[in-house]
Parts: sequence; C-alpha cells; structure tokens
Amino acid sequence: MAKKVKMVVFGKPGEGKSTFASKAPNPLFLCTDGNFEWLGLPEENHVRLSTWKQAKDVINAVVMNKPEYAKFETIVVDLIEDLYVWAEDEFCKREGIIHIGDYKSMGAGYSVVRKEFFAQISKLLSIDKHVILISHEADKIGKTKAGADTYTYIPSDKMSLTKQWNDIEGQVRYFLRCFSQDEEENGRVRKKRYLSLIPGQGEYGICRGADEENWPRECELDWNVFTSIIGLHEAAPAPAESPAPKKTAPKKATPKVETPKVEEPKVEEAPAPVEEPADSADTTTPEVPSKDEAPVQEVVDEPDDVVEVVSKPAEENIDTSKLSPEERRKIVLARIQAMKNK
Repeated sequence: MAKKVKMVVFGKPGEGKSTFASKAPNPLFLCTDGNFEWLGLPEENHVRLSTWKQAKDVINAVVMNKPEYAKFETIVVDLIEDLYVWAEDEFCKREGIIHIGDYKSMGAGYSVVRKEFFAQISKLLSIDKHVILISHEADKIGKTKAGADTYTYIPSDKMSLTKQWNDIEGQVRYFLRCFSQDEEENGRVRKKRYLSLIPGQGEYGICRGADEENWPRECELDWNVFTSIIGLHEAAPAPAESPAPKKTAPKKATPKVETPKVEEPKVEEAPAPVEEPADSADTTTPEVPSKDEAPVQEVVDEPDDVVEVVSKPAEENIDTSKLSPEERRKIVLARIQAMKNK
C-alpha cells in the first residue's frame, strides 16, 4: 500500500499553509474561509462550508468515496478549528441553550461535542488519501522565574490543547508548525517560509519517524521538499524504451589485391603472304614449254615460312579462269619448284 500523509499544519495567517497544501496531489479543499480563490486551483477542487451539518455530509461522502469526490487524492480542511466552533454552535441550538456550559451538568456539553467532532475527523483521517488539517497559530507568552519572556507556539486556542488537539495529534503522523523570517538575498530582504520539521523549544507538535541525526530541523515550506525528506517519493517507473537499434560493426574495407601483370611474350607476326595482283595471267593460260626448249626458271621472293606446294604435271592443261587467286598462285609456285628440281 502506498504511504499517505496524515498531518496538521499550523501557523500565523499568511504564512503559506494553504499554498503548501495546494501542491499536494490533486487536492480537494473543504474551506471555511474565502482564501481558496487565490490558490490558482480549478473551482471544482473546493467545497465552501458554512455549517457543521454541511461539513459532516461532505466528510461522510468523502469517506464513502462518492463519485464526485473519488478522483481527489488529497483532502484539505482549511480551517479545522472552525468546524469545531460550528459543532458547538449546532449543539447549543439543538439543545436550546445559549452556551455549551449550560448543558445539564458542568462539562457534559463539552464532552458530547468533543466526541462527535472527534468521530468525524477520525473517519476522515482513516481514508486511503492524503489528509491535511490546517489551523491558525496561537502564541502564548510566559515568564521565567528570572523574569525573561517565554514563547509557546500552539495551534488555535478555539480548541482545547489538552483535549481536542491531543485527540487529533494521536491520529496523525506529522503535527508541524510553519513560520517565516526575513532574510537578505542578493542585497534584498526577502521573506522565507519554513516548516519546523523537528519541533523545537516551545513548539507544540510531533514528527513521528523523524531521523533527527540526519534530517534538517527546518525545511522549505514546500510539499515536494517535505515529502522528499520524509521518503514519500517513490521512484517513478521508467518509461518503456523502444529497443535500441543494433549496432553493426563498420564494414572493414577489403584491401585491393593487385594482381601482378604478367607480360605476355611478344609474338612476332608472320609477314602476310604476298598476293599476286590480279592481272592478265588470271584470264590467259600459261604457256607450257616444249621438250626442246630449256625451261625458264622464274625466281619469286618467298617468305621464310614453307608454303604448301601442289605439284601438277606440266603437260596438264588447266583452265585457270575457274580457279581462285590462291589456287592460281599455288599452281605458279608448283611450276617454279618443278623447274628448280630439274
């Protein structure tokens, strides 16, 4: 179960008590005065009370968690002593008496009102919400045996310190006084407001569970500062984070492996064969020498490579017009070779 603050804050008018309570989570103010309009909260966050009966009706509705009050997380009673005064007044009217002391026997009326009042406040303090009761301060000045003034800081004297206030003090965890003092800041005098976290000399109150060794005796009059000191703040759940993109290792540059250039051996091109020009020999039949004539040796410069020789009988008549230039060339070469062999 989440921790809920149950506390009484008292101090002089204008010290910032209501402002302190307005910073609590989604507060509903049960107001007995007209100061709510200065807090800057929506109008729906308050109920203006004017009688004890009205106060009891609202408290019962809050305790029963009626829909109109269910959404609020903090209930603030501002001011608590006014409710008690109204409770006495209503009792006197109901009983037809002028003063509560006039009821039957001495003190009986006070006891009846005290029990009824305490029953309502106890119900309010029992709900699963923050509850802040606000009261004005009553200063009492006394004297020591030596004649020095002594100051006692107590909540409103409209309620008995030894009765009504003691009853409430037993129901809350924090009963603290707030005060202000002038301080110089940057060359200017400013009013600083504080909460007496650990009640000091002459201060009425209690702070249950206080770590007096480590907590400051006073803290700034601010709800967030106060709750952080008492350990109320719980770590808020971390927002769901979208999965971080996977980090891919940068691709390593593949070094270029240079393939050594292999020089191809130079191949000497063979000289192109010499083609005989197409001349009159293409269309005329070469003369065949007679047996009596000595053959004429025709010298033709040939390339170094061997050319296929086609031997043909000299006496054979060949129609060269039907041959290709290459075939004619071969015949010529064959004749030359035949002449050399002779």
